[in-house]
Amino acid sequence: MGCSPPADQKVFRRLAIFAGSFSLDAAIAVAGEKADDWDIIDALGRLIDKSLVTAEAGEQPRYRLLETLRLYAMQELTANGESEIIAERHARYFTDAFARSDALWEIAAEVQWLKVYRPEIDNARAAPELGAGPIRGRAHVAVTLAGTATLLWQTLALFAEGRRYVDRVLPLVDGTTPAVDEARLLRGAGSLWYNYDRLRSLAQHERSAALYRQIGDRLNLATVLSSIGSLYASLGRNTEAKAALREAEGILSSSDRKRSLFNVMNNLGTLAGFMNEVDEARHSFARALELARSVKDVSRESYILMNLAEVEFVLGSVDRAVALAQDAVRGLRSTGRRSFLVLGLINLGSYLILRGDLAEGRSVAEEALSAASEEGGFVVRVCLQQWALLGALGGQYAEAAQLLGFVDAGYAASGDVRQPNAQQIHNRLLGLLATELPGADIHAYAARGTRWSEAEARGFRRRSPSFAG
Repeated sequence: MGCSPPADQKVFRRLAIFAGSFSLDAAIAVAGEKADDWDIIDALGRLIDKSLVTAEAGEQPRYRLLETLRLYAMQELTANGESEIIAERHARYFTDAFARSDALWEIAAEVQWLKVYRPEIDNARAAPELGAGPIRGRAHVAVTLAGTATLLWQTLALFAEGRRYVDRVLPLVDGTTPAVDEARLLRGAGSLWYNYDRLRSLAQHERSAALYRQIGDRLNLATVLSSIGSLYASLGRNTEAKAALREAEGILSSSDRKRSLFNVMNNLGTLAGFMNEVDEARHSFARALELARSVKDVSRESYILMNLAEVEFVLGSVDRAVALAQDAVRGLRSTGRRSFLVLGLINLGSYLILRGDLAEGRSVAEEALSAASEEGGFVVRVCLQQWALLGALGGQYAEAAQLLGFVDAGYAASGDVRQPNAQQIHNRLLGLLATELPGADIHAYAARGTRWSEAEARGFRRRSPSFAG
């Protein structure tokens, strides 16, 4: 860079703040000064000509520094005393960018939403490091950026990383944090913990709802109430679930938040299914399906098919449930929405196993467990319960009892209730074990499983030849 003009050197070192690729608008906002957009564009062009910056082709061009050059540029940024101010500009730019993500998510096709926000994930990852900086005000920026970016982790099904991300930022919240920023971060954190630790997720959502009530933000309150209602339902607190969901429905019905209203109607349908209110379940799912189609959301259309399959299963129409679940899984595969696909595979696997199609059920259960491992928690427990039944059906009763011990301990700790297909898997497994093993042996084997971590339980299933088929 020694022979480059000082202006180019300044732009080059400032571009080091971008983790991964960046857009032209981002480069102008972060590396430039007021009213010098064309100066930044010209400097960027010269840096590309010198191979100091790489241009990536696409409908919306993006740029990046090779990692070795980025490390050098970062040293220069620090040496020139600019690292703090440029880091804060970077965070504020992406805070503003992600602040618009919720509104777009409500009405746009998911592929369009991801086209805008997926490329920015590396830049969103910078929030925890920003909060660790020496300037106190940057912690507030970090909280805001992390809160607005959590939807990206959810949509990409990067749950484990997302949980680590928010857990590093939550300690930055203090008495000076604006309520709206704390509420948004807690809402995102609760969503990322939803299937792993329901009680933790509920506490975070309830705190978020209290803050949204305090500041009078009814639309975001309704979105949080939808999640709270779903969590109450999963914990068997059906009366509280219905109250939360009806309040959310009342707020959102006259709004343009179509995906949030979809979630409410889907959750009302699921709750009605738990309560054996079949007509109400179908009515709510039909409304949710309309909303999914209005935003051209194939993944959510397929999700509704999955839930309608569960209604058929409850009614005893197992063949119809299998057919609907197969359609749902095909649709979910086409969208790449992994978190929804996991649930579809779990339900389909359960129906096949309970119908006696063990070979196909085993294949689906294998894929489900593999896909569930990233999210962990509840979905892994449900998958391992399927494998416990498959083991018992294959005569491996001791191994099945150990897995059952792990699964039951997880349900007891989380407070979760089993949905109908999972309850039938559990009942069938208990019946087989009671027929084939003395009660004392079942208890002893299960006690081993209660001491396992999730990784140990998955490893046991993987290593044990009894589950190989």
